[in-house]
Amino acid sequence: MPVDFEICRQWNFVWVSLRGDVTGAEHVQSFVDYSRHPDFDGAQHVLMNLRDFEFRNVFFKELMGLATELQSHYQMRAATSRTAIFAPTDTAYGMSRMFQSMTEGNTPSRVGVFRTMDEAMSFIDITPTSPASLWVEQHLSAPH
Repeated sequence: MPVDFEICRQWNFVWVSLRGDVTGAEHVQSFVDYSRHPDFDGAQHVLMNLRDFEFRNVFFKELMGLATELQSHYQMRAATSRTAIFAPTDTAYGMSRMFQSMTEGNTPSRVGVFRTMDEAMSFIDITPTSPASLWVEQHLSAPH
């Protein structure tokens, strides 16, 4: 699956990992699937991992449509929730910052884009060496 999510209720976040070539439609569908999951909670933070995501040339064209299409879904999120995007590469960081700018003011929750996982985890209140932090590190080091 190019987009995987895992809800970590015990730590109040959902882990979203994009791998390989992901279309805008696949990204939207993953959000729909998450929002329909029985463990969905609009107050959950999102920790998005773009480490293994491949940006296609057409993805840039899809980015504006994606921001618009997801706007209604973002309204399900609580104002207290945050989305931390781990974008370690220059392309991932730049595209994510553009996405952040396009969605700013259109969603009740805050979005942050970070080059390191530690910064991303801190944004959603995961402290270093906590069980949640160890869980994230295990998922980052798992074979793809």
